[in-house]
Amino acid sequence: MTATGLGYNGDISTTASGKTCQRWDSQYPHSHTFTYMQNQENYCRNPSADSDLWCYTIDPAFRFENCNVPICDIDLSKCKMTINGLDYNGDISTTASGKTCQRWDKYPQSHVFYPQQEQASLQKNYCRNPNANHDLWCYTSDINIAWEYCYVPVCDDAECLNSPKGLDYFGTENKTADKEQCQRWDSMEPHQHNFSVGFMGLSASEHENYCRNPNDDRMPWCFTVNSTVRFQYCNILNCPTSDECRTSEIGSEYRGKRDRTRYGIPCQRWDTITPHRPDPKISFSGSTLSAQENFCRNPNSKSNLGPWCYTVDPNVRWEMCDIPFCSGKNNKLYLFCFQTFLHLSKHIYIYIHLL
Repeated sequence: MTATGLGYNGDISTTASGKTCQRWDSQYPHSHTFTYMQNQENYCRNPSADSDLWCYTIDPAFRFENCNVPICDIDLSKCKMTINGLDYNGDISTTASGKTCQRWDKYPQSHVFYPQQEQASLQKNYCRNPNANHDLWCYTSDINIAWEYCYVPVCDDAECLNSPKGLDYFGTENKTADKEQCQRWDSMEPHQHNFSVGFMGLSASEHENYCRNPNDDRMPWCFTVNSTVRFQYCNILNCPTSDECRTSEIGSEYRGKRDRTRYGIPCQRWDTITPHRPDPKISFSGSTLSAQENFCRNPNSKSNLGPWCYTVDPNVRWEMCDIPFCSGKNNKLYLFCFQTFLHLSKHIYIYIHLL
């Protein structure tokens, strides 16, 4: 997703010239210090934050070479990937009714959301969702209308799962894996249920008869119109790479499986209290602590720099994770600043009070 490939988690294992990569858990034929990469097999990676993906080779005459991994191209400036648009970082600046949005740092509408107050994503007058509302919104330039929701369409990639359980899936698949037609969520026929009041911030009718996961099940599912089959799971493909990158600066939408910090320290599980007791206020919208395992996250948007985690090192309470952006013209600049900060923080004692 990025030029440096820092977030790449694929399985390409040959260099650009066709040489086979050496396993990261091996010191032969080339010894190295990236011992924390032992679970990456022999896949192309960029643990040194170099200019491109690379690997050591099994050829004793060639210590390492770059890999040829194409950059994904997803334009997320005009669509959202999650139901409430927390991920959205585009430039739509009009409400659903056509009103022009007010700049977040201007008036006439007074408010508490200001870019300089740890709200890095509040840019210009673009539609955003800083308070985790039902959808993207903005204050309007109409003195008589304080705010309105914005209309930002769903990205095509929302038709795949950004996380293993698909808790944030809101695509339009309406048949189960066995091709049973889904029952509408606002209907009690032929199967009665407790989801008619709505979920995920929307009414049941707005979910129509689409596959969903409102109860933190193992994958999206639906009740069926077949009176003899109460419910079935849906067969929805995983998104190929978008879950291993972030679409906003704060990265609160990230649901990938990165489980090590920027400097390779394994992450502590979110549902454990050793070696570090987590902030009791930490929560994950539409999910549980245990479901997030020990993956890098930014719960409650605590960090303005992106996903992080508590570590298993008793001497290091938490560290940032290096999660790249999916796309965007300013991402390289922000990634450079982010990497510079991390590099400096490795050599200078910096205490940042998250909690």
